Amino acid sequence: MNLLLDFDNINNNNVCLTDTKPNMMFDGTFNKILYCDELFTMYGIHLNLPIRQTPRQITETMFRNLIQLELNILNLYIRTQSAKCSTITYKLCETMKSKFTLIPHLQDGGDASSVCLKISGVWENNQTNEIGLSFKFH
Repeated sequence: MNLLLDFDNINNNNVCLTDTKPNMMFDGTFNKILYCDELFTMYGIHLNLPIRQTPRQITETMFRNLIQLELNILNLYIRTQSAKCSTITYKLCETMKSKFTLIPHLQDGGDASSVCLKISGVWENNQTNEIGLSFKFH
């Protein structure tokens, strides 16, 4: 079972990484993310992102929260997994910047909706010397 979490419910202490496995897509490794607390464990972090569809907008606060979450997870990986690669790529933040316009507040009504962001793991690419998050939007 997976739960859709709001940022208010995310606790960085509940983020864990599984053992390192070879990456099937390129020369490197992959670690799945687990989100665990005293009640449940789930593969990945499933986040509820309130957005406006037309034009595609997200609040500045939500964007800052995403930046911090990406940074926290990648720092956890570096601290705990003996990372061989030295370049951190912030693909989640780059994707959000390219696909969404930042606004101060999301107004109710209109075409406001939610998107699920699943952060599934951390990849390390030995060819490009990079690490980053694996994620997708549902």
